[in-house]
This record gives sequence, C-alpha cells and structure tokens, in this order.
Amino acid sequence: VWHRNLHVANVVVGFLLAWCVLFSGLFVYVSALPAWWQWSPWTSPAYFTLRSLFYTILSKKVVEVDCDALEDVTVRLACVLQPDTFAAVGETALERTGYSNANLWLDLLVLFAFHAACRALFGLLVAWRNK
Repeated sequence: VWHRNLHVANVVVGFLLAWCVLFSGLFVYVSALPAWWQWSPWTSPAYFTLRSLFYTILSKKVVEVDCDALEDVTVRLACVLQPDTFAAVGETALERTGYSNANLWLDLLVLFAFHAACRALFGLLVAWRNK
C-alpha cells in the first residue's frame, strides 16, 4: 500500500513544483499573462522570493554608458537620443518582469505565511493519519 501513496505524492509534488516555477514570473513574465491568469503568481512562493530578490538587486542598478564606445550604429543613435533609457537598466527590467512593485517586508511575511501554512497542513495530515 505504501508504494501507491508514494506514487501519488510524486505526482502531486511534481504538479506543485511545476506550478511554482511556471508562475514565478521568471520564464513567463507576469505582464505577459492573460488577464484571467494574473492571479496565479500570487499562489507561488517562488514569485515572492524572486520578486524580493530581483527588486533588491536591480532597483538601484544604474549603468554608466559612453555612447561613443558602442559599436552598433543604431544602438549608439538610440543611446544618444534616449540616454535615460540606457541608464535605468534595473527599473526597465523590473517593469518588464512585473517585479517593479515589490515590497521586501510584505514578501518576507508572505513567505513565512506559506511556510507556516504548509507546516500546519502537514501536522494536521499526520494527526489525521495517526488517529
């Protein structure tokens, strides 16, 4: 009987991991999701982890660009015409991925809540099975 439960657990864990990775916003941008799937990243702990991590790293990222040093003529022209776009690499990346409205403390609180909910659910399951 234990092998049947192990197979079910493997299928369930595989589904949950695929859900967390797919809707974390890393491979499919949150802004690119259809309107009816916009809620899905909020159910993934990986979304909150990546959002707070990327926001912490990229939010203040500024690149000093010398437009004359660029080799491609079109990129050099774009750099000359819009220097602020080239300087604000971090904010642009955060906007594109959907991580621009991150709140570090809220993300940490949500991650702790996910952890507590999983521990409580596991404890209730073990108590129910050992009745």
